[in-house]
Amino acid sequence: MGRRRSWLDRLYSIARTVQNSARSHYDRRDLEELFVLQPRSAQLLMAALPTVPVGRARLVEREALAELLGRLEASDDPARAFAEILKAGKPAPVRRKLRTFVRQDIAADLDSLPANLSLETGRLTVTFERVEELAEALVHLAVVLEIQLDDFAARYEPPVEPAPEELAARQAEQADLEYLRN
Repeated sequence: MGRRRSWLDRLYSIARTVQNSARSHYDRRDLEELFVLQPRSAQLLMAALPTVPVGRARLVEREALAELLGRLEASDDPARAFAEILKAGKPAPVRRKLRTFVRQDIAADLDSLPANLSLETGRLTVTFERVEELAEALVHLAVVLEIQLDDFAARYEPPVEPAPEELAARQAEQADLEYLRN
């Protein structure tokens, strides 16, 4: 058996990074940075994944990479599972057309929204001149919602008006309390 793959120790954090990423595809250099690999090792990793041809380049879809990492996380011995995946051979390349292509991650949080995106309680406004600006703002918002949904709801969800029955019940309770006090 060959050397132990150093990135297997960081498998959980790599999988979370890929899962929370806004990018749609990874190239070899992206895999080098993400897994902290040399170019040849990144090529071997790409050999275990289905690739999408874009010109002369080959890209790995985020979903395919996340699926591989999920399978490795779920296995009892990730090193052995990865060796078996490599042994099975290269998967067939993806033949469908490339519909979405987001090359970079977006560092997004609720406090750093784009300037063309404004939020008020119960209202979202996006101003744009080009469709790309609209798409960028919506992708940013989608990443924020995926990461900080509870914080977003606490800040911008309109307060819920109680139903008339609930109001009547509260008023009856208040009247009962007043009666008992007197």
